[in-house]
Amino acid sequence: MDDNKLAYDCTNEHLEAIVLALHPNSNDKILTVGSSGDQAFALLENANEVWCVDNNEAQIKYIKQRCNGLKRGNYKAFLPKTEDSDDLEPHIREDYFRQKNRIKKIKEKLNKLTIKHGDIFEIAKTEQRFTKIYLSNVIGYDQLKEITEEMFAKTMKKIAAKLPTNGLIYVSNHEYLCERVYISTPPN
Repeated sequence: MDDNKLAYDCTNEHLEAIVLALHPNSNDKILTVGSSGDQAFALLENANEVWCVDNNEAQIKYIKQRCNGLKRGNYKAFLPKTEDSDDLEPHIREDYFRQKNRIKKIKEKLNKLTIKHGDIFEIAKTEQRFTKIYLSNVIGYDQLKEITEEMFAKTMKKIAAKLPTNGLIYVSNHEYLCERVYISTPPN
C-alpha cells in the first residue's frame, strides 16, 4: 500500500451496526482504525474519548482535513462527495451523520478525538488503557497478510491483557481470520 495515496474516502461499513455492537458510553476510551475516519467520528458521538490510528499517512491527513472542516462548520469538508458518485456508500454515510443532531454532537467532542499515524496493534499493546478496540479490516491488510496463528494469538493476548475485565475487542474481516487462524470461543 502506498503510504501517500488515499485508500478510503468513505466507509464501506454500516456505521449504525458498528455503534450498536460497540455500544459506546461516556466511560469508554475507544481505539479504532483510521480508514476514512467515519468509524471514529461515529463512535465519538457517545464515547468519552476515541483514538483513531492508521498506518497510511494519506488516511491520517484526510481524517484531519475532515476534522478541521467540521471544526470550522464546513459540513461539505466533513462529508465530502467521493470520487465515485454512483456509489451508495457516501449516501449511507451522509444519512447516518445527518440524523439526530449527530454532526453537532461530534463537533462538540472533537477535543476528545486523537488522530495518530502508526500501527494500531502496537498502540493497542503499549498506549493508554482502552475499554474497547475496533479492528476493522486490519488483519490481512498489507503487512499483516502473512499473519500466523501464533502471531495473532500472541498479539491478541497482549492487547486483551491491557483491557479492563468488561473490555471489548471488535474484529471484522472474520472470513480471513477463520481461513488463517483457528479461533475458539468459550462455552456458554
